[in-house]
Amino acid sequence: MARLIFYGTGNLAATVLSTLHKAGHDIALVVCEPDFKVPPEAAMLLRQVKGESGMDFIRPSAAACAERLGLKIIQPASLKDRELPELMDAKADVAVACEYGLFVPKRIRELPSHGTLNLHTALLPKYRGPTAVQSALINGEEEAGVTIILMNDGIDCGPIVAAAPLKVGPEATALSLEAELSNLGAALLLETLPRWLAGEIRPVPQDESKATWCHPISRKDGRIDWRKKRGGIYNRFRGLCGWTGVWSMVGGSTIEFFSLRPAASSPGFQPGKMVFRGGRIFIGCGDGSMEVLRLKKGRDGVLEAAEFIKSHPEMDGQTVE
Repeated sequence: MARLIFYGTGNLAATVLSTLHKAGHDIALVVCEPDFKVPPEAAMLLRQVKGESGMDFIRPSAAACAERLGLKIIQPASLKDRELPELMDAKADVAVACEYGLFVPKRIRELPSHGTLNLHTALLPKYRGPTAVQSALINGEEEAGVTIILMNDGIDCGPIVAAAPLKVGPEATALSLEAELSNLGAALLLETLPRWLAGEIRPVPQDESKATWCHPISRKDGRIDWRKKRGGIYNRFRGLCGWTGVWSMVGGSTIEFFSLRPAASSPGFQPGKMVFRGGRIFIGCGDGSMEVLRLKKGRDGVLEAAEFIKSHPEMDGQTVE
């Protein structure tokens, strides 16, 4: 088994780290991003929900996983222009990066005898960047996958070491697809590492003519344009589920949608018009309507459609935008 340095931060990285550890790899050091500072309003909400103080910072999932496994962790704010003796002392065979947002300089990448590999949740060279899973769903892709590359100075553009495809189900969301890809990526790493260390794999340069990029996603990306067609709206919901979510505005209040789908029989309503019909909620769009199954208005809790109809009868016939 290999002696590893592991770079990672989020849930995906935690799954991969746990799998590598369970398989018996010697993980000498785990490098995570620093704990995340929570905005004051979110910190207050977390304290109310969890009933505890000290919620001004959130521990990265990979760091929490490493602690549970009893592994050594460092959380530098930057790897540039810094001497980190822990990395030199690790004497690793190879480093593995997954969902790690900080730049890893060449001098650090080359400390392990077999370099630094990076696991990316897309079939490179498509969807380079930080939001590959979300972007693939928003764009209605029917195939996703994972790629292992030899890390270089670029963003997700190193030569390809291994890749594995995955069919995307029609109801997959960012949360469910990320979970599938984390398991697929972990399995691919277990299969690839022995061959990489044995010198059996020659990395293949990516085809730059086929490269596409995905960009950071913000709250504003979740606002629904009801003039769009049903498929596009549903794909945006799938891609942003568990992230920014999707939402609209009505009379100064935010309406957030936690479950929706293209209406089976698509009655035509004006785009954005909310209609109550037979205990169900429909909103008109560019080519018919969407059915809303779970939603919330303003500071209210999340309600099933029937409960929302009872609580907000005034919304029947209103236009959300």
